[in-house]
Amino acid sequence: MRFSDPIVAAADRAVVEWWAHVRAEGEEQTLAGVSILRFDEDGLVVDQRDYWSEGQGRREASPGFGT
Repeated sequence: MRFSDPIVAAADRAVVEWWAHVRAEGEEQTLAGVSILRFDEDGLVVDQRDYWSEGQGRREASPGFGT
């Protein structure tokens, strides 16, 4: 699992891109996604939304991932 540097959208919101290689039912898969987070005054996550895409096999992140 790899994560990009978070993008802070506001004092209480951030977005982070992620990339993962997993094995499901003996087959390798690649997941690429984005998590959108909202924090409370104590810095704890109070809302999280995730969007992702999956593909068969192992795929490496695009050049520049996380920048």
